[in-house]
Amino acid sequence: MRITVHSLAVSGLLHLALAGASFAQTRDAAYASLSADGNTAFYVAGPIGMSEGWNVFRGDSDTPLNPTPIRPVSGASQFYASTGLNPDSLVATLDSASPADAFLRLRLDQTTGNLYSIADADVARALGRLWIDSSGVGIGTYRIEVVDGSGTASGRNYTVTVRPSSMTAPTSPATTYADGSITLSWQYPAGSIDEGDPVTSFRIYEETDAGTEAIPSGRTFRQVGITDYKDILTAGPRLGERRFRITALDFAGNESRPSDPVSVTVVDDIPPEPVSQIESRPLSSRRVEIAWAHSGADVQGFQLFRSPQLTGPYRQIANTGPTVSAFSDTTVVPGTVYHYRVSAIDAAGNASRQSLTASVLVRDFEAPDAPTNLSARMTNGSVALNWAGSMPPDFNTYVILRRNITHADKQPWASANPSRVATTGYVDAGPTGLGFEEGAFYEFGVAAADSAANVSDTATVVIQIPDTTPPEPPVLILHSDASSVTVSWNPSGAGDLGGYRLDKRRLGETADTEKTRDDTSTEYNRTVSTYTDRDVTTGASYIYSLTAVDTLGNVSTASIDTIAVRRAGQPESVRNVRAALGTDGIELRWSEGSESSEKSFRIYRTNDAGSFAVLATVQDSAMYTDVSGDATDRYYVTRIWPDGRESSRSPVAAAK
Repeated sequence: MRITVHSLAVSGLLHLALAGASFAQTRDAAYASLSADGNTAFYVAGPIGMSEGWNVFRGDSDTPLNPTPIRPVSGASQFYASTGLNPDSLVATLDSASPADAFLRLRLDQTTGNLYSIADADVARALGRLWIDSSGVGIGTYRIEVVDGSGTASGRNYTVTVRPSSMTAPTSPATTYADGSITLSWQYPAGSIDEGDPVTSFRIYEETDAGTEAIPSGRTFRQVGITDYKDILTAGPRLGERRFRITALDFAGNESRPSDPVSVTVVDDIPPEPVSQIESRPLSSRRVEIAWAHSGADVQGFQLFRSPQLTGPYRQIANTGPTVSAFSDTTVVPGTVYHYRVSAIDAAGNASRQSLTASVLVRDFEAPDAPTNLSARMTNGSVALNWAGSMPPDFNTYVILRRNITHADKQPWASANPSRVATTGYVDAGPTGLGFEEGAFYEFGVAAADSAANVSDTATVVIQIPDTTPPEPPVLILHSDASSVTVSWNPSGAGDLGGYRLDKRRLGETADTEKTRDDTSTEYNRTVSTYTDRDVTTGASYIYSLTAVDTLGNVSTASIDTIAVRRAGQPESVRNVRAALGTDGIELRWSEGSESSEKSFRIYRTNDAGSFAVLATVQDSAMYTDVSGDATDRYYVTRIWPDGRESSRSPVAAAK
């Protein structure tokens, strides 16, 4: 297990506490060591009270070797002045409230005080734990007596034996290099201070052209029962062959001779510091700018990576020089999210860890191409639209628009497609899905829209909806006098009415006679609602047929009615009605009178109830035989005109 003190004030305590070095463990003991130059070091690891000190006696002598008791410094300021420790660093390491509290921690906490003491002889002296006798009394047995503040013995004594120095140089040094670190290893015999072996740590030296210097990383501490040691050093910027030696140190800071030298070749395999700042922003739908900052040394260029996924994989898209800190990516696709990272490259080709990710959404500001060759045609009451158009990768839908432009106040555009249209054709069934206003002009527009809601220019086409619905029929009204027929009608309600057509036929005839107005203009015909027909014969009946015709020639259903041309007054009464009993029945005869052309007569006879009832109607004759009559029956005769009017009755006649 390796313990390296990189900085006494910052991490030495933590490393030593984790290692559990036997020398620093809380115990009531003292130790002595003889250096090569004859100096004897005495160390008290046991507790030393705030006012206590200690004296050293050789053998049974009552005279201390030290002229005055060995005591700690009196206060914190004297401690920091004598040791050179940084108060703030020590406060942070010991998590103390102040430099004075940190000093008291070292004084009162036996383990912590010992840890710092064996790491630094100046600290050991300041804490009153180390005294070096340079009188040369040397090998032998010694007594250490703890005294109070007045110098009176406290009753606590330690016996230590000073033996010849057993420190030897570390052996089997070896070294390797990888990833910017130099690993040094060596061996040292197992032993402990309790067995008289004073070695507590090891120090590494590097031999350079300027001389030999100690590695500032600190010491590697010795462990009980361990023979193999190693330390890992940061190689730093110096490349090429590096030579090292290792020494052993005891608790008093005495140092062994160095080990054999060991060397290793350091190459530049350390990547630069990663890029710490990276930004990306879209400049257009086709361009993204990536910018970064890097203040590290030995940078010969940068590598730019891109991925459409945050988790990668990232593909290299560019290399730049050392002075370039921005790049424009012109290979982006609109509407896509991109993630960028940058690595720094040094002169040896080492690439740094990729930077943090800069993400950007490339907004799509580019509208698709507008549709072309837009056409419209009617099919089964709907409008079929067709066009030509390209569909880019981000195509979303075609937008279909329509409006009625028949009237001066054109309607606003309205959407005609409620759902996505991804083909170059569309059939519109009308604003409500029930067709279009016939005869009206509709303008259609088609535009392409992409997934970013960019819309192309609109292609337009105009179509007139065919009028296939006939106008509403007019309501025909007929009126006649003896010489004419007046034809009138309630106008048709059709908005596109062009005029009317009137057909006439005499009742009983097979040939039609068409009556046409001289003025055939649409405006004139729309206003006409009456016509007087003087080409009639009194007494005749006529059939009139009236239809409405719109501007496109659609004809309504006909409004048909029949009327008779009536003469004035009543038919002439029948005169000279005579009844006689004949062989076949009652024979009736009468005079035709002045209206000899009207030879339609109706004969009435009394019935069983004694009232008159129609017996028969005769045509073109002035006589009639009642085969069922008898002498008790009475008769009268009337004349009938073709229009149904009937004369007054003749005088009553009976058979004689």
